[in-house]
Amino acid sequence: MPEVPAMKAHIAALPRLVLGWALPDADRAALETVCRTAGLTLRMVEPAETGLTVGRLCGLPEGRNADALPVPATAAAVFCGLSGPELDGLLAAIRAAGVQIPLKAVVTAHNRAWPFARLMEELTEEHAAIRAAQEDK
Repeated sequence: MPEVPAMKAHIAALPRLVLGWALPDADRAALETVCRTAGLTLRMVEPAETGLTVGRLCGLPEGRNADALPVPATAAAVFCGLSGPELDGLLAAIRAAGVQIPLKAVVTAHNRAWPFARLMEELTEEHAAIRAAQEDK
């Protein structure tokens, strides 16, 4: 009987990049420097792209796109393809550079099919809830 080759799952690695949204020029320039030093690409999301899925913005063939949707102008960064220790190091470098990014997220199997506007809406709601809880203390 011929030997059957073992099947191996091939999971495509996620692209290593940061999606930026509504960053002031100085923070954008500093974040570009931090990303470049870490071997990452900073890809700024344009207002006309808010209906694209998070995965599509990261270069993945993900989901269906929607029309551009309004998104709050709160600065945000979405991290893709980083391990936990890499993300920790990048966040430390961002803080050390003095970059202020109130909204942060990591691309997941769940949220990469969402339109970017939906992710920003979720982050905005979570951020508001956290701030409200801190003010209640």
